[in-house]
Amino acid sequence: MRLKKRVYVFIACILVMIGTFRHLHEDKHTLFYTKEDVMELLKESTWRYLNYREKLGILESIKEMDCDDLGINYSLSIETTDLKGTVVGTYDHNRLCITIDEDYLKTRGSKEVVKTLCHEIYHAYQYCLIEVYENLDECDQELLLFEIVKSYKRELENYKSSN
Repeated sequence: MRLKKRVYVFIACILVMIGTFRHLHEDKHTLFYTKEDVMELLKESTWRYLNYREKLGILESIKEMDCDDLGINYSLSIETTDLKGTVVGTYDHNRLCITIDEDYLKTRGSKEVVKTLCHEIYHAYQYCLIEVYENLDECDQELLLFEIVKSYKRELENYKSSN
């Protein structure tokens, strides 16, 4: 239960932190938006009229902001596919890839989709913390600060992929 509460607090923090993206550009696949654009486009009254590419661009922008804010040193990608069943998002650390269910992106509200994205970004953050922890000497690993990282490590070791 405590972990679930921490995830919700984390998501709330991410939504507050959406504010550090510094540029706007477009490549052939994805639109990237400024913080102000993102905040406007996440309004449900706007979100429901956005097309698939625009929604994906918003997710890419949020991902870039969050990774920057969290200090995630990986270049994460986002893809969509039919995930089947009740799974709406996954994170594959081997591929550094977040996958969002395509139908979920197209049909759900912005809050639900962003919550899923933030959850998957948090998994990448957990891997960053674990890597830092594993590079410490054993004495430093015993610091109270790293207790939560030890639990992340145990969780990920026991994690069963949906694939």
